[in-house]
Amino acid sequence: FFFEGLNLTTPINAAIVMTINPILVILLSFIIIGEVITLRKSIGIFLGLFGAATLILKGGGIDFSSSNQTGNLLVFINASSYGLYLVLVKPLLQKYHPITILFYVFGFGLLYVIPFGFSSLSDVKWAIIPNHIYLEIAFVVVCTTYIAYLLNSSALKRLSPTTVSIYIYLQPILASLFAIFWGVDSIDNQKVMAALLIFLGVYLVSVRSLNEKKAKLS
Repeated sequence: FFFEGLNLTTPINAAIVMTINPILVILLSFIIIGEVITLRKSIGIFLGLFGAATLILKGGGIDFSSSNQTGNLLVFINASSYGLYLVLVKPLLQKYHPITILFYVFGFGLLYVIPFGFSSLSDVKWAIIPNHIYLEIAFVVVCTTYIAYLLNSSALKRLSPTTVSIYIYLQPILASLFAIFWGVDSIDNQKVMAALLIFLGVYLVSVRSLNEKKAKLS
């Protein structure tokens, strides 16, 4: 859903739609597993949302015209599905090892994707693909898929789904830092303020309240 949605909309639209993920997670966590929606977490999520949106929109304007509606909807379905995954997998991780969970997640995922992707896969001309493209494919499969999901699952054993989801707001900061490092972007006051809002939002959602700490100790 994400890649097909990205194909049918703009990168900025997709990035903006994905920022709704933590909001969906906090609502789903409340409905499904009874996680309390505190004022502190709500403020943290909206600060992070505002900071992330500010950084993303620095790259251009958002376009929700009719030509992008299908793509935006598919990206929204992806964000919703991932949010639901974070909530549903939390109880499973209290019982099973993260690698066991990933084995079944990717195993079933393979079965679901084959009917949609087999024809496209059979059309690939493997012999003419440059070596650096193979390395980039390996990076996507190993680093941004397997390792990312493994670390997420390990974090979910110790943290709430809402806390794990809020870190998605760090992506625009990291993208900006890489762009600055490679010389294709520059830092300014707006980026600094947006980054501070995101860090504050992540802190508010991640830090345990004094009552939670006392309850855990007792």
